[in-house]
Amino acid sequence: MKRYDSYKGSGVEWIGEIPSHWKLKKIKHHSDVNVGLVINPSTYYDDNGEIPIITGKNVSTNGIDISKVDRITSNSNELLYKTQIHTGDLVSMRVGYPGRSSVVKPEEDGYNCCSLIITRKSSTILPYLLNYIINSSLGKIQVELCQGGMGQQVVNLSDWNEFIIPTTSISEQKQIVSFLDTKTSLIDSLIEKTQRKIELIKEKRTSLINEVVTKGLNPNVEMKDSGVEWIGEIPIHWFINKVGNNTYVKGRIGWKGLRSEDFKDKGPYLITGTDFNKDGTINWDKMYHVDQWRYDEDPFIQLQDNDVLITKDGTIGKVVYVGNLKGQTCLNSGIFLTRPTNNEYISRFFFWSLNSNVFKVFVDYNSGGSTIQHLYQNVFVNFKFPIPPISEQQQIVEYLDEQTGLIDKTISIEEKRIELLKEYRQSLISEVITGKRKVV
Repeated sequence: MKRYDSYKGSGVEWIGEIPSHWKLKKIKHHSDVNVGLVINPSTYYDDNGEIPIITGKNVSTNGIDISKVDRITSNSNELLYKTQIHTGDLVSMRVGYPGRSSVVKPEEDGYNCCSLIITRKSSTILPYLLNYIINSSLGKIQVELCQGGMGQQVVNLSDWNEFIIPTTSISEQKQIVSFLDTKTSLIDSLIEKTQRKIELIKEKRTSLINEVVTKGLNPNVEMKDSGVEWIGEIPIHWFINKVGNNTYVKGRIGWKGLRSEDFKDKGPYLITGTDFNKDGTINWDKMYHVDQWRYDEDPFIQLQDNDVLITKDGTIGKVVYVGNLKGQTCLNSGIFLTRPTNNEYISRFFFWSLNSNVFKVFVDYNSGGSTIQHLYQNVFVNFKFPIPPISEQQQIVEYLDEQTGLIDKTISIEEKRIELLKEYRQSLISEVITGKRKVV
């Protein structure tokens, strides 16, 4: 890594030393800063309005999305004289994700904005370098400092003006921006390729589960029509049954619902949808607890080992297998508890059936093509799934446990690769914008 010939202390702990010929300046010494008008949506927003408005939802670190913007009526036009953005301005979120910024491109010139910080194009700092600085760890530190550690998701204009920016000559800034554009583009390309690879692996995982729970492990077995359109053919010795005929299904009764004051630090465990891990296991580490009487009042939702749980509200169809209870445990609302009522299937096989496309298509079919927010019990009990002999179920379970474990390990490695690339990207930007790495 190349370094400059000499350095000096910046006087700012989280910046450290900078090249001797660099300076630190506050944003207010570089640019004029404004805040886009804060308007009341219920008063001014109008889907048929003449004036498009860019808000925080349109701003990302990759640019401004003008494909879907809010609109306001012309009656509020007199309020907008300071809120137009122009090519080369930096627009930044002040609420929600404070500091998230993007440079205005020519095609976005002239748009009005709402509740965004507008840092005008300056002759002393390039907008794209300022964008790198604000979106870097350097910017994030200053956002956190001005929030006073209180977790307030807002940056005031007075705070923004005080943000400290390392600066050098325009010619050197151009070289820095060119270097970062090239390097971050390569990193972003690697991240995108890795994300696509993960999606393909996930599709392979889903396809494998679906194939095995509907067709079995023997490719030469004689097949028959299942009688269910989205299942298709199944092995001739398998049969189809529905949840209502072979499964215990219970959820928390509405009038026994829990409120925040019922969540305790000790006592029996309380599982919520947020305790479902992606791999179908339960996250016990940060789980809520309830008083003993809350657990005792409803024996129908007291968990046992080998139960299968499925979310029925919000994100429908998240599934976990209860493999090793840590102690007395019950359910919050929004979850069905299931367990077999006869010897037709083993719970782990049912777990994999619920993770297959057979169940996903069933949910889609019963939603009528719309996104459903609740899976009703009288619908769920009509879910039909293929059932092989118990011995074959056990073979399928062992096979899927092994194969999906290998796939999940591969996914984890690729996700870690993405995290490392993101960390390297941030580290590279931080080194370059503070002069720790010489690129000229």
